[in-house]
Amino acid sequence: MWVDGTAIGLVALLFRGLYVASIWDQPAFHVLQVNAARYDAWARLILAGSAPGPPFEQGPAYPYFLSFVYALFGPGAHAVAVVQCLIGAATAVLVYAIGVRVHGRWGGLTAGLLAAAYAPFVYFTAEVLPATVFVFAIAAALAAVTLPSTPAWGWAGTAWAFAYLLRSNAILALPLVLVHAWRCGRGAAATRLAVPFVVVALALCAGNVVGGGELVWSTTGGGVNLWLGNNPHA
Repeated sequence: MWVDGTAIGLVALLFRGLYVASIWDQPAFHVLQVNAARYDAWARLILAGSAPGPPFEQGPAYPYFLSFVYALFGPGAHAVAVVQCLIGAATAVLVYAIGVRVHGRWGGLTAGLLAAAYAPFVYFTAEVLPATVFVFAIAAALAAVTLPSTPAWGWAGTAWAFAYLLRSNAILALPLVLVHAWRCGRGAAATRLAVPFVVVALALCAGNVVGGGELVWSTTGGGVNLWLGNNPHA
């Protein structure tokens, strides 16, 4: 399993590395626009000690992730892309591990190789957007509950909570996740999974109330992408 997983990780890293190298000098890569520019500005404010407070228009976890990368390697899309290459490769390995647990070795190899070569996964590696980190968080959550030994429901809940702080629509999956936990381990499993998520969600909501004076459950930007995707004039 370790040999297969390592091979899939290297294949995923190769695809992502070749893609990032191919656009390394392109203006569209390092001249950030729209959401990417917003995340970049937010991360720079964090580093400058002027972090915006709640309520947030977008999930706050990704700007803090960016600020960590910027603190280590300097600001800009290039360092982010390199780090996200590694995260994307780790995601492919997690997908392989989930596939092995659910469908055996060949199922795992198939799933892992598909994740390694899947074009949107490769493309978003080079984007200053939360997609790559978000998919990694979801894969980590799913891997935690498909471990051969006792499922790590608490770790899965922590990963889901992190995914929620990246993109608030992660909450849409929570009912199904809790049903799965209940089926596998009854109340104890469901509770261990739910607690980290609930704590983070309530803390974010409380921060929004304190910071904005109104009840905002997650972020203030909900609905914009849905409107854009369904509006022929957008």
